[in-house]
Amino acid sequence: MTKKVTRVTLVNLMDKFLDCHCFGHNWRWTKDKDILWGRSKAVVQYTEVLRCSRCTMKRLDTIAVPSMDLVKRHYDPPEGYYVERGGEEGRPHNRRDFKREAFARRQKRWAA
Repeated sequence: MTKKVTRVTLVNLMDKFLDCHCFGHNWRWTKDKDILWGRSKAVVQYTEVLRCSRCTMKRLDTIAVPSMDLVKRHYDPPEGYYVERGGEEGRPHNRRDFKREAFARRQKRWAA
């Protein structure tokens, strides 16, 4: 079952989420799970669970062993992370849009 994602407007995006949209996530390993053992009792696949220390986004990377190839990747976003479309001509926002918003917020702080 897929969880319903609520989208917010760019101006209502929380600062910690805006930072990740601008600069990328600050991933930290939290644990390994779903370890798949082969017949020779060697690990053939496992899933790394990572979490962003800023916004708490969770990322699950399933890795093949011994090649260390990425088999699949899944993200579990925190509520309020995703932004409504609203860029030029209704397109999704790009990094430049997020940086503009961050700059506008900084200008308000500078003026205060």
